[in-house]
Amino acid sequence: MIANKKPFSIHPAGLPQVRGFTMIEVMVALIILSFGLLGLALMQGQSLKFNTSAYSRTQANLLAYDIIDRMRANPAGVAAGNYNIVATEAAAKTVAAATYTSCNGTNCDVATLANYDLGTWYDIQKDLLPQNNDRLSTMTFINNQVTVTIRWMEQLNSENASLDCSGSAGNSNKFKCGFKEQIWVVEL
Repeated sequence: MIANKKPFSIHPAGLPQVRGFTMIEVMVALIILSFGLLGLALMQGQSLKFNTSAYSRTQANLLAYDIIDRMRANPAGVAAGNYNIVATEAAAKTVAAATYTSCNGTNCDVATLANYDLGTWYDIQKDLLPQNNDRLSTMTFINNQVTVTIRWMEQLNSENASLDCSGSAGNSNKFKCGFKEQIWVVEL
């Protein structure tokens, strides 16, 4: 007697049954995977950009409240107008470039203390915020309200590389160039 052998299976078309993946299926899977990884890399890049922007905004917020606290600690200097920096970049550059006397461990009059506060504040600001010398912060004190304006530069996008980013007053491209400005109005 012949043993019951399973006959060789043949596909209905008469071809042997194929098992496994074809090269085309593997290539399609690799292409889909590569697009997914590319998308992941782009998301990581955007995340880093937004994280840097959030860091700059946080630092600007801390700097604004730092100078406001310094002004609250020296009310006579505020009343005398020693903290007023006219809201122009030229006036801010003059204050930032001036030398100041340290008031650490010494008695300073209100004007010297205000100059020391502004000088150290500008030094800290230059260290913490991405900016160039054309964009400095200003502050004014009117009717018991202080207005602090902090300016900085964000990272430029590659599509904005051809723009005029000089920061001049009539430059309408300054916000497209990554120029950021945040204003605080606080009552002292």
